[in-house]
Amino acid sequence: CKPIDVPPHAFLSSSGRDWECERGHTKVDESCVPIELPAHAYLADSYGRGWECDRGYRVAGDACAAIAVPANAFLDSRGRDWECARGFQRSDQSCVAIELPAHAYFDSSGERWKCGRGYRESNESCVAIEIPRDAYLARSGGCIAIRACNPAAQG
Repeated sequence: CKPIDVPPHAFLSSSGRDWECERGHTKVDESCVPIELPAHAYLADSYGRGWECDRGYRVAGDACAAIAVPANAFLDSRGRDWECARGFQRSDQSCVAIELPAHAYFDSSGERWKCGRGYRESNESCVAIEIPRDAYLARSGGCIAIRACNPAAQG
């Protein structure tokens, strides 16, 4: 059996054939050196740098830089980028309001709009659906005829 030289801040691996560095240290040649944490960073169980940036910061070289969150925006769920609030859309490094036409509402994404019941989309606006005599507005918002609907009138 050949002895394995285990340097300071290291331990014998589970296989017993090699060694690994303790948490907070990284292997450099045949030694374990401390991982230097920049401000706003924490040790991570990953290869490479051995650290990750705190929420609200992103890696910038060997440092963590604050993420600039513009007005009407918030940090995403991972804290690594930002998203615009409902009713706003990303434009370069800002959030601009989405123009909501009369008789419209935002869909579930908050990034697009739909026309309300009794209206249809036409040239970025909502126009009333003309309901012919002998017809009515269905639950779906389309025209239902007792006899026949004029397709041109309902859009």
